Amino acid sequence: MTDINTRSKRITSPEFRTFLGKTLKEKRDLLGYTLDDVNFITKIPVKTIISIEKGLAINIDYYVEYSIAVLYDFAQLSTAGIDAKPQIELSKEDKKRTKLTSKVRLHIILKDFLEKGKTVDQILIELVKQEADLNGEITSIEIAGIMQNFIKDKTIRVLGKSGNKNIYVLYNTK
Repeated sequence: MTDINTRSKRITSPEFRTFLGKTLKEKRDLLGYTLDDVNFITKIPVKTIISIEKGLAINIDYYVEYSIAVLYDFAQLSTAGIDAKPQIELSKEDKKRTKLTSKVRLHIILKDFLEKGKTVDQILIELVKQEADLNGEITSIEIAGIMQNFIKDKTIRVLGKSGNKNIYVLYNTK
């Protein structure tokens, strides 16, 4: 079993947990609740409640349950003053891919374009036809990669092949 201190070392930005834990303890104190009271309400072990208050617990569900127990308004979390940005930014290529993925989702997936099955080439033509603001040259290879991600998400599936080209349909299509 992994010690909580070892697990917390994997998290490189504990400031938010520390802020939230301290704030929840202050709210508990304000309400006059004891650790046992919070334990009774939430069924969270007292040892874990102490870890939450110190910002050491890494399970978000515990923070949510504790917050509900002490009637903490989640809208107040914006007062933490923590710079909310990813630890690692996506590369320029990855940002381009995410924008293209959004376009495919909007213009192809959500509009049921795949209802009867389509190839990558047909998807690319439809995106151009929809004036999807593709920002430059988009290749069939890029579209195929995005379709593979949609397959992983179980948004779409391969119905079959037309020659050597996959025919994509929405996941729930028969």
